[in-house]
Amino acid sequence: AEQYWAGPSEYLKCETFHNMVFSGKALPTFFILHEEQYFPILPRRYSSILFDSWSKIYTDNHYKVIKDDMPYSMHVGAELHRYIKARIDSNFISQRVSAVTTEGKLHEILFSTAFISKDRLVLIYVTNPNYSKQETDEELTKIAPKLNEALELICKLPLSLALHLDRQNIQFQNELGGKALKPELFIVVPQVATENLSLSIPKILYGNARFMFMDHFLGIIDELENVEMMASFIEYLEECDQLIRVPVISPLDKFGSFKDTRGVLVEGALEYDFISLDPHWGSNMRYETLSKFWKLYPEKHFFDHPRSWKVTKETESRVRLESRGYLGCALYCRVGSTHTIINAPFDKMSYEQMQLSNLLMECLEDAISGNTSVIEKHKFFQIYDEFQVLFFPLSLISDSDYFKHLKHLNPRGKYWYSDYLSMKPNKYGIRIVFDDKSLAAALIAAKDRSLEIALLLEVFTQLNEIVPDTNMISIRDALETQKPGKPRFKVLMVNKDVSFPEFINTHEPTPSHFKKAKKKIAELAKKCDLSEGYYTLKDGKIKLNELIKAIVIEINSEVENYDFKKVIPYLITRIDALDDQYVHTSFTIKRSLEHDVDYKREENYARQESDYITMHKNYRYLIEKFVQLQPHKDMVLDKEQFQYLIALIDWLHVFYSASDSLHYGIHPLGMKVDRNFLVEVAYENDLSAKEKEFAEEDSKLKLRIIGNPNDRVSSPRPLEELIDALNRAFKHTLGFTFKSMIDVLQILSHWATYRSGINISPFYSASADEIKEICKQNIKGINQEEIYPILNFLTLRSYDVLHLVGQEEACPDLPVWEYKKRYARYNLKPLIIIDNKYYWGPHSTSKSGTIWLGKLSYGALPVDLQSLTIEKVLRSEKKLIEDALVVKTLEIVKRYTPYARPNLELHSINKSKIHPSDLGDYDVLAFYPKKNIVLNIECKDILPAFCPKDAKRLRETIFGKDNNDEGHFRQINKRRDYLSLLLLEIAQALKWPIDVNNLPKIVTIYLTRITYWWTKFPPKDAKTIFLQVD
Repeated sequence: AEQYWAGPSEYLKCETFHNMVFSGKALPTFFILHEEQYFPILPRRYSSILFDSWSKIYTDNHYKVIKDDMPYSMHVGAELHRYIKARIDSNFISQRVSAVTTEGKLHEILFSTAFISKDRLVLIYVTNPNYSKQETDEELTKIAPKLNEALELICKLPLSLALHLDRQNIQFQNELGGKALKPELFIVVPQVATENLSLSIPKILYGNARFMFMDHFLGIIDELENVEMMASFIEYLEECDQLIRVPVISPLDKFGSFKDTRGVLVEGALEYDFISLDPHWGSNMRYETLSKFWKLYPEKHFFDHPRSWKVTKETESRVRLESRGYLGCALYCRVGSTHTIINAPFDKMSYEQMQLSNLLMECLEDAISGNTSVIEKHKFFQIYDEFQVLFFPLSLISDSDYFKHLKHLNPRGKYWYSDYLSMKPNKYGIRIVFDDKSLAAALIAAKDRSLEIALLLEVFTQLNEIVPDTNMISIRDALETQKPGKPRFKVLMVNKDVSFPEFINTHEPTPSHFKKAKKKIAELAKKCDLSEGYYTLKDGKIKLNELIKAIVIEINSEVENYDFKKVIPYLITRIDALDDQYVHTSFTIKRSLEHDVDYKREENYARQESDYITMHKNYRYLIEKFVQLQPHKDMVLDKEQFQYLIALIDWLHVFYSASDSLHYGIHPLGMKVDRNFLVEVAYENDLSAKEKEFAEEDSKLKLRIIGNPNDRVSSPRPLEELIDALNRAFKHTLGFTFKSMIDVLQILSHWATYRSGINISPFYSASADEIKEICKQNIKGINQEEIYPILNFLTLRSYDVLHLVGQEEACPDLPVWEYKKRYARYNLKPLIIIDNKYYWGPHSTSKSGTIWLGKLSYGALPVDLQSLTIEKVLRSEKKLIEDALVVKTLEIVKRYTPYARPNLELHSINKSKIHPSDLGDYDVLAFYPKKNIVLNIECKDILPAFCPKDAKRLRETIFGKDNNDEGHFRQINKRRDYLSLLLLEIAQALKWPIDVNNLPKIVTIYLTRITYWWTKFPPKDAKTIFLQVD
């Protein structure tokens, strides 16, 4: 043990001490011996001192640990493979692979691991431990030509690998026009000491391999959030590595810079020829990652390596552990000092089994954590500091011999059956087999918390078997009292509205893609000669328009690289996946009103609706852009490029909106360009808070958290009568009826139901004749002559997407700044024709039908069809709605006072009095004696705004263009002032019981069917209360 302590005399020589400090190994001991006493020094260095001590042992005895002439690198490589596989989930990951020679034989170079990350085939070669520079240099020199030879073989198409453990070869085929797999070689050098020895890299490996010491490589693998992140890091190195030429910067430091900057080290458009990084970036990243992890990870270890789990704090009491390398998860909570793990074998389950198992896991954790103060009194929690609960669906164990040891737990007429077992000393596990069929039905019908409490009691019955406790009676009684409460967990049944499959990914862009898009915009701003500064109003609009033009050109240039015919099915799939996701999430929030939740529904609903609307607009733009340009090159649009394009389009929409808002004087104050050419739009300071408040109030109304649904106003005319009138107008104008168009859209939305012999799909295609035949068979009363005109009307065409109603000249870009005049929009025309076949998404056609029908509730259509016949029908509907608003207002007012009159013209109550001819009528005028107020209610129904131009129109309609034009308030103010002047006379004429000595206060109310931005946040003080009728 003398090597672990030292005396002061050993460091009295300055030269010795200087050398040890310079090498980073000053005081390489655990203790200082002074006057026969041992003093510990720097305990946090003990692990490295011990490691270096073992290093010396290995260096002296390395030849003794090699067995059967197998290189030690084989053992290290096997451990490295296990380490990697526990942390990444890849479609392909294999241990011990090699190239295949032209003769079909195994190449002698053996890679310890190979896995796919995006379009990269990552190959890992592990050297023998680096205990001697000379030995490692010789090994690298010897294997370098062979490594190059192996890479050349692997690069030959089709790319092939020999899988040694599986005793078979595998070939990777790439899609025509897609990216071929690109091999990426990592040579990992295990070090045996904390001091890294220098290496001499053979010149023939320059540019063909990346060298890393083992500790850096392990740190990078451990930091990966997903397998795709490895390829993104490689792309980052390809872009930045040549600029970072500081020797002390390690690969882990570079990965830290990549992770923290989301893959965009230089955000703006300035160009650099040298970049230096913080040499502690990697270690600081590791400290931050690991400190966050260990704060959440259970104090009692679950199983597998702790870092093979992704740990997330979901609620105040619940932590979720998700496996990084396979499909598995567990929930963790505490009861006092007892650690509880709840899990199920997800990797063996179907999706439906997983859903119900996860629901039961969350249900049990919620019941445990919500009743900690009651259940912790049980003796079990004073004796044992951990236990585990495992769930198994009956359908799983019934169909698999793997779970034959659980077949005795068949519930047989009950929801579940359980037992307990000793998992290890001082740890018990409770196994619950549940009847997934009957339990799912019970959870659908649940009206109270009976099932939740019964599940908790099932677990506690087993715990009480392990440790009997007389407190169990009082605990049971306390829990039983909670059964009548509102349920916190339910299974929600939803009927599929369209023929769309489950689990289709939306491929939404990540923060990294938005940063890359922003960098591209900075580069375009630089090319546009935008200089640093703050631009307002006219100057800001001019600069924004220059930038918008450059972004549109960039998007057009990108889109031109692809093949229209191959891309359209991909794009339809993505936008329909977005629709499907929104349908599910909004349905879940709406149905959550039936049970208790721990989140604010209106916040979640407002956020997901805002995100959906924004992203759907971006996806639509890209579809319409491809329809506009119809490119015919051979590139295949992959996920990464799609995400980047959507991020770029998102920024384009930000600038379009800002430009329009500047033009129409809506929100923005200006535009800022910094020294790096990064562009930001400046808004009012409180705009975000206002938008949040507006969205959440709107969400509360939609969710019926606030308001009275019975007071919502709609047309008194039955929908069938309105559609009959529209049918005649459509037939006269377009050659088909409105109802037939909606029916065709419905058929297309359920195509897999009506068209025999095809599987449910995220998109469909068919000829006009096929569609006509299916429509004839399934739409009652349709005139077959209508079908072709309907398909033609619903088809999005290249010429149309750039044109507006009543305008012959094409727009410079897709006219996203217009709404009513923009007749060729994907959400109105969801069919795209390719080689005489129509392509569509089932959600897109369903959404189109919803939009066409939904706008009728406003007495309008989503586009101006330039038809006086159709317009006449819509005007009559609008008038009915306006009249219905007055009727409903009168009904509401009369609940509180009988003194109310609708549509009151003053000359009708006092014909001897001559009132101003332009005064108009009071929509509802009422006296409320209890509060001594007169209600002057103006009922207005205005079409909502769908773009900045509409927002300006709405503001001017209500408040006027300037002080000389007061909009609606010109008449409102005139009537209010006249009422104030003659209040007593008017009240007496109406026979209202007004106290002449205490005249009532006049309250003017501007009443609407919906809340508008300008009625929520009026641009001027109108001395009026703005209300939504319900």
